[in-house]
Amino acid sequence: MATAARVQYVVDSLPHPLRETITATYYDGRTYQETAHRLGISEQVAKQRMRLGLQLLATELTEVRDEDGGDGADGTRGGAAPAPPAAGTATAGAGAPAGSLS
Repeated sequence: MATAARVQYVVDSLPHPLRETITATYYDGRTYQETAHRLGISEQVAKQRMRLGLQLLATELTEVRDEDGGDGADGTRGGAAPAPPAAGTATAGAGAPAGSLS
């Protein structure tokens, strides 16, 4: 199953209060304050629901990934980030100070 489809499947399987909070915040692009107002809950409750919903989402997606052999979207085993470049290896923007536009 493609990654976007997996995420949508897991989001759809979340309990309704968590699903509606995640949907309003991430998919609809609302702030926590806007989500809370829309759902008739406090901003703190919106944040708690987001935290719990994202934890469940991460757990479920990790289990699905492990069932599929552990390959991450980046082609590494277990979804680990690729190793950083070796010392002395040229990288994009090398030599320019951080935040520099030149």
